[in-house]
Amino acid sequence: MNVMFTTYCNQRCCYCFGQDAMLGAGKIKADREISKENLQFVLDFIKRSGENRINIIGGEPTLHPEFKKRYEQIEKVGISVMIFSNCVMDEDTAIYLSKKSSLVSILLNIREPWEYSTEDWNKIRTTLKYIKKVTLSFRIYRLGFNIRFLFNLIDGFGLRREINFAPAMPSLGTESRYLPLNKYSEMAKEMVRWSRESKKRKISWYTDNGFILCGFSKQGLRELRENVNFVPNVNCGAAVEVRPNLMTQRCFGMWGKKNEKPVSLKQFSTLQEVHRYFDLCSLVIKRRYGALNKCAGCAYFHDGTCGGGCMVYILKRLKNKPAIYNARIFSS
Repeated sequence: MNVMFTTYCNQRCCYCFGQDAMLGAGKIKADREISKENLQFVLDFIKRSGENRINIIGGEPTLHPEFKKRYEQIEKVGISVMIFSNCVMDEDTAIYLSKKSSLVSILLNIREPWEYSTEDWNKIRTTLKYIKKVTLSFRIYRLGFNIRFLFNLIDGFGLRREINFAPAMPSLGTESRYLPLNKYSEMAKEMVRWSRESKKRKISWYTDNGFILCGFSKQGLRELRENVNFVPNVNCGAAVEVRPNLMTQRCFGMWGKKNEKPVSLKQFSTLQEVHRYFDLCSLVIKRRYGALNKCAGCAYFHDGTCGGGCMVYILKRLKNKPAIYNARIFSS
């Protein structure tokens, strides 16, 4: 479960699929920053669900005006913390987090250096000077990407020798940059080429986002597995995103007035119930359609080996996009 500390962000990533969730929050403080009371509800919910970790997301979560107070509130209940961050933070915050034993990891969503201002790039480097529990996360939104800088950052700052690697995902609302599915085979070839250098530098890869199996050749899959221990995630599941006001959604890309209607976390007793709810919302579509026309005749799709791509790709393909409300499917 990903808990949004704040909708504020100090970056404008061209591939961000969470823009609607952040911009749609409005100006009410309770919708933009998680309160002490709402965070406590989330923490009690996590403990009641038998979980022992919270994933903090944003926006940029460290921009919460009372970030340290909220972090210390988490520490009091004794659960571990993972932060999804762009690491463009002030030095004081970086030093503060570097001393936290409860911090399991920071997943740093990072772009190529030329996409940053000099000031912001230097802030990232300063953060990495203090915090070593960092995994670099790279989103592919165009062909011709160059990830050698990731290897150099890992070696130069002594970071974790793994990379979270995935394609950028689309949104049903505001358009963002992402690769069309017909470019996935070219993307896969570029990944294989970069995996060879990654192997030499003993850096592994993993993914948390939806690929499609037919984007890879059998040889490409074999080489990625041998070089960097990479197996593409080809089944898209519910991320479960909780906003500051406790409204909950399957994932950022599904947010929108005509698509998935968020429901309050207070309607559920445990995290397991939340996942069941969103499974009911989406599985009717996931089992019937894929992101490509050819999914209908694909054995891997029908036996569940491949989920047919990201849910948003599937809904974008359908002429009459289904609307998802209260665990039932209606035609919009």
